[in-house]
Parts: sequence; structure tokens; C-alpha cells
Amino acid sequence: MENSNPTSSLSAEFSELTITEESMRPSEDGKIKPDFRLMDLYMLEQRTMLKNWTLDQQISYSLCSKKCKNLIQSLGQKIAFNFFVSKHLEIEIYNKTGRYLRANIEYCPEKQEVKFSSPEDRKYKFELNFKTSLKAFLEHLRTLFDCNAPNLMFREELEGLDLDLVKDAMSGFQISNMTILNTVTSYFVSKALDFYTSPKRMILAVNRRDLPFSEFNSGFKGIQFEMVKIMEYPLGHLQFFPFIISKYIEIDCLFCNPWMINLVLKDWIRGKSWRDHLEALYLRFNKNRLPENYVEMAMQGIEFQREPLQKQAYDVPDFNDNEFWKISNEMHGRFGIRRVTDGKKATVILDSFKNAFYFKLIIGH
Repeated sequence: MENSNPTSSLSAEFSELTITEESMRPSEDGKIKPDFRLMDLYMLEQRTMLKNWTLDQQISYSLCSKKCKNLIQSLGQKIAFNFFVSKHLEIEIYNKTGRYLRANIEYCPEKQEVKFSSPEDRKYKFELNFKTSLKAFLEHLRTLFDCNAPNLMFREELEGLDLDLVKDAMSGFQISNMTILNTVTSYFVSKALDFYTSPKRMILAVNRRDLPFSEFNSGFKGIQFEMVKIMEYPLGHLQFFPFIISKYIEIDCLFCNPWMINLVLKDWIRGKSWRDHLEALYLRFNKNRLPENYVEMAMQGIEFQREPLQKQAYDVPDFNDNEFWKISNEMHGRFGIRRVTDGKKATVILDSFKNAFYFKLIIGH
């Protein structure tokens, strides 16, 4: 893998970083100062210097040689990746200590060249060009920072991107967490789902009211997920059951409608539109819009047995933020219901945190 940046700062032929501006100025005795070589320092001093470099500088230096890469790896920075897929590939590199970098990754197959550069809207500007394949470059980033499980988001404007090429280039990663915006078409949803390894956890970002799933619901192809989060769901009725197959489903509803809860419970009791693999469902509403008799409205026409208000959270897989599955001190109700068709049991929990109200249906408990 060749670093094609100017050799005044980084050289692909040497494993040292040469700082030339200061080193080429004559000293007071008129003699030229020798070049400063990073590899001549003790290991602790090397690491101290490298930790102060920006992430793009570390990446560029790591491509000089295997020794340079090992030195960056030895910093143990605990880096995470977010990939954004639209008209080009974009990466966000960060860690908990505040190190952060966002960059475009553009690939020219004809030249076998990767351009790694800052987005136009960023104040900090950089541009690096490497003579290598896209797959080799992404594999280098993966092994350099030991980040094997990045988050992946698919956005609009995918038409100009070769998704098969990107999928092959990212084959070394374990893609479990994915976000899909509803501006993506059914075809590209189908292509995006091919990136998954396992487990499959998806955030479906919904942001408009014109039947948001109608454009791409066929793209899900019956794929089974472990967890699906639907953000900012804009409708007063639920359309996702026919094509979202998941063990855990979370929906952030913009409209507070107790009849939606009532319909969900009746559908489950009657066995309509519910898959056997579903283990838990939660709906989140704005508490300020709740009618006073929302409990009666939610449970109207349903036979149930009131259960003790146990402050015990339901255990779900770790996926970004699990606070919605915790139990608050403002629990309003806990009910047991039974399905007519097969006698299967479920627990209904009505709970609230701050300004949000939560309906939770836990099946088999």
C-alpha cells in the first residue's frame, strides 16, 4: 500500500517521520541541524508524540511501513467507527476521550487510488491520497484501530455508489448495527441488508407522514432481526407488522393514541399479524398529551389480571441505549393477559420517565 502524499512530510520508503522545516534552518554556528527522526526516540517518547497527533496524521503515518503501523497500534486508543453511505462513503472515527475525525472516502477504481479527505463543511482541512484498493484501505483502518464492529447508516443519494464494491470492501467488518433512513428506496434497502452479519439490529429513521414504509417495505425480504428501533413514527396506526420480523421492537410514536395500545393488545390476543419470534414490544409517547383515562382506554375490552408493580427491568440485548426497558418509580400499571388461540401469556407494563410515557408488551412473562 503506497502513500502518495508529498515526501516532505511522510515517505513510503522510510519508517521515520522527517520534520524538515525546522531541521533545515542553520543553527547559530552556521551548521545545518540534522533531521529529527521519530524512531530515534525512546518508546515512551514516541508514544507521547503520536498521541498528540490528529487521527488523519496517525493514519497517514501508519501507512509508511509495518513498523509505523505497529507503533500506532501500540497506543491502545479504543477507537470506534461510524460509516455513512450515500453518494460516497463517509467515516466517523472517535473514542470516549474526545478524539474525533470525520472524513470522506472516495475510490477511483481506474487509478486504484483512495482519496481520504475532510468534508467541505469542516474547518479542519486535510486530504490524503493512497495508491491502494478500497478494500485494502478499509482493512488497514480496521486492523490499525482494532475496530471490527462499526455502525453503518444508509442515507439518500445512493444511486451513484457501487454498493457491491463497498460491501466487498467492508467484508472484514462485523456489521450488526445499521440505520436506514426512509428516503432510501426498496431496492437499496434490499442491497443494504446484504451488509449484515449477525446479530441484526436496525434503526429505521422515519421522518415524514406520507405512508413512510410504502416505498421500501418489500426490500426487507422476510429477514429476521434481533432488534428494530423505529424513530419518530409519524402515524396514528402501525403498519410495520406485515414486514418487520424481529424479537424486540421499539417505536418512538409522535402521536399519543391509547387506542393504538388497545389495538396492539387485541391483535396479539387474537393472534393477528404477530410472529411467533416476537418477544417484546415497546411504544414511546409524549406524556403531556395523554388523556386522563388512558389506562382504561388502553385496556378496554381486554380481559386481564392486575399484577404487582415489580420494579424489575426487562433484559434486552445491548443496543446503543437500553434505558427505555428500565422500570421507573412512576409505573402506572402492570397487567397479565392471555392469548385466546394458544393460551400464551404476556405482561403489559405502563410506565413513564420525565416527559415520556411507555407501553411495554413482554411476551411469555
